[in-house]
Amino acid sequence: MKTHGSLQDARDRLFTGADDILVGLGLLPTTKHIVAEGEKFVVDTVQMDLGAGPQLFITIHGEFVEAPGVIDGIRSFDRSLILSPAPDGS
Repeated sequence: MKTHGSLQDARDRLFTGADDILVGLGLLPTTKHIVAEGEKFVVDTVQMDLGAGPQLFITIHGEFVEAPGVIDGIRSFDRSLILSPAPDGS
């Protein structure tokens, strides 16, 4: 993971607004996600009711390869999401 050398470096990589965000996304390295191989892309879900209505807990794990010459090698990621109904009147 790349770290920023200074606060100004972080600000220089902050993109706001639809057009600016698209420019920022275009600066990311090319990746290839291997979703055809089940062990390299996994989604687990669990439904629970913790008093605020039903909630869906989702965990995603995946592997990807970055474009050669940028940072060679296999990388992985994990994401956790909780989906819950919106409160009345929101």
